[in-house]
Amino acid sequence: MKTALIAVFAIIVMSMGLTSPSHAIDLNPNCSANLTAAECKLLKEDDLNKDKGSKNIVQQVIFAALGILGGIAVIMIVVGGIKFAVSGGDSAGVSSAKSTIMYAVIGLIVAVAGGLIVTTVVNFFG
Repeated sequence: MKTALIAVFAIIVMSMGLTSPSHAIDLNPNCSANLTAAECKLLKEDDLNKDKGSKNIVQQVIFAALGILGGIAVIMIVVGGIKFAVSGGDSAGVSSAKSTIMYAVIGLIVAVAGGLIVTTVVNFFG
């Protein structure tokens, strides 16, 4: 059982790096109207740097921690589901699986609520 859980966890962790590459988009397509190429480039660079300092380091750390906690909660929901499936009707196993899922859902709700609270406070106080 432990080997299967470790294998599932390893697959999930390894698949986290398999994302599609991002593509650049033109933020200001109407730039070439009456501007030179240099002015247009400067305008686009200003648009790109506009939001660069909007998040401070504390907010970034909090969002990273909440993301990690949310990921752990989702993994624990999966683990609880696996425990429920392999319990074979054993009342102790079913009870353990239900409590694992319940506490994981509570943790997920707390992580989402924490993110909402941080976002609200940052937007309110700037």
